[in-house]
Amino acid sequence: MGKKKKKTYKVWCFYCEREFEDEKILIQHQKAKHFKCHVCHKKLSSAGGMLIHVLQVHKESVSKIPNAKPEREALTDLEIYGMEGIPADILAAHDGDGYDGKHTGLLHVIMGLWVSLKPNIIMYIMFVLGITLFNAG
Repeated sequence: MGKKKKKTYKVWCFYCEREFEDEKILIQHQKAKHFKCHVCHKKLSSAGGMLIHVLQVHKESVSKIPNAKPEREALTDLEIYGMEGIPADILAAHDGDGYDGKHTGLLHVIMGLWVSLKPNIIMYIMFVLGITLFNAG
């Protein structure tokens, strides 16, 4: 038998779903394409930062994330930085339930633990149910 191949996942942009080799390049992409002021072209770190900048400096309001897919351009209330802050359901739909070990956000840690502990939790539940059924009979 050969070695078990570890499943790896690429990082990807929440707003346009483009994939990248590492998170540093993804963050550069987000700053240049999605978090850039349309007036002075300043690159901000997040959508929220861009909204505040445009409002305070230029006295304008922004209702859409630039260059985002139509279903994600209005999601200005999410604080996304790289892969951090992506809603769990969207992350799971894009990547499956895998965890690549690169991201240290609480959600990613919990998902990684769930994937690795799931068989043990199921065995424990079956064990407890077995004792309950055995004692009841």
